[in-house]
Amino acid sequence: MNRQRGTLLVAVLPLALAVAAYVVFSLTSTEVDVRMDQRRRIQARAYHAAESALAVAHGLVKVSAYDATGNVVVRTALAGEPSGLLNARGGETYVLWTGARAEVLVSEVEPGLFQFDSIARLGSSTAQLRSLVRERDSFARYTLFVNSAGINLGGAMSDGRVHTNQGIRFRFPGHTYPTVTAVTGFTYTDGATQSNTTLGAGSNDHVDPVPMPDLGDIQERAAYNDGILDTLMAGKNRNNYNISLELVGSQYRFTAVPKASGTTLTSGLKPLPPQGVIYVNGTLAGLKGTLNGRATVAVTGGVTITGNIQYVDSAGRTAYLNGLPATPGLPYEPNPAYQGNSALGVMAGGDVLYSSSIGSKLELNAYFFSRGRFGVPNSSYGVRSTLRSLGGHTVESGVVGAYVTSSGTVTAGFQNRAYLFDRRLADSPPPHFLEIDEPSFSAMRIVEGTGRYGADEPDTWNVNDRPIGLLDGGG
Repeated sequence: MNRQRGTLLVAVLPLALAVAAYVVFSLTSTEVDVRMDQRRRIQARAYHAAESALAVAHGLVKVSAYDATGNVVVRTALAGEPSGLLNARGGETYVLWTGARAEVLVSEVEPGLFQFDSIARLGSSTAQLRSLVRERDSFARYTLFVNSAGINLGGAMSDGRVHTNQGIRFRFPGHTYPTVTAVTGFTYTDGATQSNTTLGAGSNDHVDPVPMPDLGDIQERAAYNDGILDTLMAGKNRNNYNISLELVGSQYRFTAVPKASGTTLTSGLKPLPPQGVIYVNGTLAGLKGTLNGRATVAVTGGVTITGNIQYVDSAGRTAYLNGLPATPGLPYEPNPAYQGNSALGVMAGGDVLYSSSIGSKLELNAYFFSRGRFGVPNSSYGVRSTLRSLGGHTVESGVVGAYVTSSGTVTAGFQNRAYLFDRRLADSPPPHFLEIDEPSFSAMRIVEGTGRYGADEPDTWNVNDRPIGLLDGGG
């Protein structure tokens, strides 16, 4: 009998040890899980604190005034004592905002472009979030901006912003628009009502006026002038010549034709200016061509468009399909084979108008700013077939693509018109393009890893994907 009990005890003992080991393992695993859960909760609280701090900093900058130096909140921070940390480019960082659990550091990584880093520390957990802040937004963010006249909207629009310092009238039911803002209100007619008209987030019928740039803002671009036109016209009265500009890929040329008699002058082909600005003090009697690069044409007077303006890459492929030849039944859409990143801004102190020499079909790739009006010069302009436009417009008094009777008949201008907003220019405007005293922000992003700023990262603003680098300890 005792022998049986001993045998049973020997048999049961390994099982008891296994159960005990399992209980110990379970207790240990539970403790590990609890600690991991606590760490996750602390880390989540740290990220929430960093996110909140960054949102507060954005708000402070958004409502800040501007002075001669720029955004007062940002510039005041940069004028303070350094934080003791360097950004990954070796630049100083400064405290913009400090809270109980987080602080926001700011550094200027490019002229007018700032990196905001929000750092929160809770126990052993640290969270760091980042965004980029452009001190002044560009007028190229608008698909349409009109200063001194109201806007009639009677068709669907999918992108960009629309603003007028007057009022907006919506026509016809069932249309959808992007963010639309006006100073003196919205009205609805021809079947359109507030209930059957869809407006994008942020639309507002009574906002503060947005100041329109003046001639002096255009003249300031003379600081980037490469002097090619000055050399061509040295010693000659420009008023005696019709000066035209033709873009030729990554080059351009000026031509000056005497208004009376004499020799036509040409600059020959020149590379695009290193600072990206082609400056004309006066009027430009002709503008056309193809562009493979980034440039801004700044003209103190008016501009006459004498031909197509197209973006091309180094192989001559156009940025968009069905621009030329333009068939109304085919969509005006991006060319998947295009390998370029061209951007053109045209700034004029006067009207920007189509020449009577333009043929039946026209394609325009550019963002246009006009201190006057844009498009078809008058109601006696002949009828053309098709207009394809990629870019946007900021104008004093309006954009006219056609004169149309109440029955829909085009009596002057283009019978078929397609205007597409170039979203790229909102994020990365043409060189030294006109700006608004209002900041723009990239999305917040989590900073991970310990690497430094990579040389292969782009040098242009991109609100969707542009890491600048991590904060490194500095003295």
